[in-house]
Amino acid sequence: MDSRIQISYEPISSKGRLLLHVMFGQDDKEIYDGVILGNERDEVIRLTNEASQATGISLNEIEQQLTGVVLQARDWWARYQQLQPASEGFQANFLTSAALEKLDARHRWLIKHVLVRDQPVLLGGPKKSLKTSIMLDAAISLGSGMPFLNKFEIPERVRVAVLSGESGQITIRETARRIAKYKGVPLGACDVLWGFELPRLGVEADIQALASALREQQVAVVFVDPAYLCLLAGTPDLQANNMFQVGPLLMRIAKVCQVVGTTLVLVHHTTKPAGMLRMQAGEPLELEDLAYSGFQEFARQWLLINRRQKYEPGTGKHLLWLNLGGSAGHSGCWGIDVEEGKLNDNFSGRQWLVQVRSMNDAMRVILEAKERRQEATRTAKFVEATEKVITALSTVRDGETQSSICKLTGLQARVVGPVLANLLARSKVVRTQIKKKSGQGETPYDAWRLASATEIVAARMNEEATASASSSADGRIANLMGKGDDTDTDFLDESLETSSSA
Repeated sequence: MDSRIQISYEPISSKGRLLLHVMFGQDDKEIYDGVILGNERDEVIRLTNEASQATGISLNEIEQQLTGVVLQARDWWARYQQLQPASEGFQANFLTSAALEKLDARHRWLIKHVLVRDQPVLLGGPKKSLKTSIMLDAAISLGSGMPFLNKFEIPERVRVAVLSGESGQITIRETARRIAKYKGVPLGACDVLWGFELPRLGVEADIQALASALREQQVAVVFVDPAYLCLLAGTPDLQANNMFQVGPLLMRIAKVCQVVGTTLVLVHHTTKPAGMLRMQAGEPLELEDLAYSGFQEFARQWLLINRRQKYEPGTGKHLLWLNLGGSAGHSGCWGIDVEEGKLNDNFSGRQWLVQVRSMNDAMRVILEAKERRQEATRTAKFVEATEKVITALSTVRDGETQSSICKLTGLQARVVGPVLANLLARSKVVRTQIKKKSGQGETPYDAWRLASATEIVAARMNEEATASASSSADGRIANLMGKGDDTDTDFLDESLETSSSA
């Protein structure tokens, strides 16, 4: 641009200045307002001719550099006006069906099959369910062009802003570095801006300041974490359970972001009972599980995160659900397995390894784990019952009936029966008979007693002899089968009979 033309952007209050101040050298101030105050495109072009004559700068130079800037600023002013609260109330700006049909509006992916542009997003989940970490994976993916969760494609790298009011700079930095390293990119190379103060949704000055920053920085996506710190701050009379109060606040910030071309993502939490119940049942979250009124109705698209299984402290392994969808028509439910590793004495050792599973695969893993837990529980109960039966039998030298064992242990017959059968198979008990008084005499009863040391040794020797005989017979059979001699079939039958009788 010619050195005599200087352009600066200043916030002003009139449409005429269009937030633009143009200087044509020190001696040409009389034409400032004439150029800036032009209300029509033709008028701007006419005034550029006058500017060319007054300054001695070529018309082409003026048209190419000044006209475009003025028109661009005028367009921004029109968008800026949409942000201001309507002073005259509702305006019935109808479109005809023909105009609607020709409207140049189409969905564009931010993250393929996960998020679209220009529609507000809720990223929700219970406390300590890795919401912030998943948010950072999305932010770094968008700012680097690397796949989200190592699976979902990023069609175009965009500038992202992350506003975090809860986790703190140290935690955000450490988590972001781990995630970037996992994606194979330096954190410093990602087009992500970081802020650690949150706007108050009920304070118009905060909303305007956010809009200005997003516009100037050309931010395509802004993440705000968490929403509850923005919602009530500055609005002491607001009731979080009143949809008619919460809804307008959410729609206001969404419209502001839409006008400046930024997709808004609010990180939100669930009600405490909903989070616990979903985890206990191993089910994905639903929109109605989110806390506060108005949020479910506000969301045009959503990412809902909760645990598939309870986290085991010290393992660094997280099994999550990701239930997503939106009004654009996209939806899906995935199992997310995250391996964070273990923190060592130097505050290192942690990582970010992610595997995305299909819903069916994730459900299968849940069922298998549930079966393992049930089996472990059954085994523990069986071991406990076995110890009780052995303790009871140790108090009766000659043995006792099964019904009496039930009374001594406090266990039901359906438990004591399998325990005794297992102990018999392991040669820990033997069957016997005892006599009990009945009327004027005594009546014999089938009973159980602990095996003596001699009986245990004898049982083991018998088992070893049986195993040895079986092994020897198997070897001779294999040898005969290898020879394929039909004349030895009688001997083979004899061997089988001997092995069976043994």
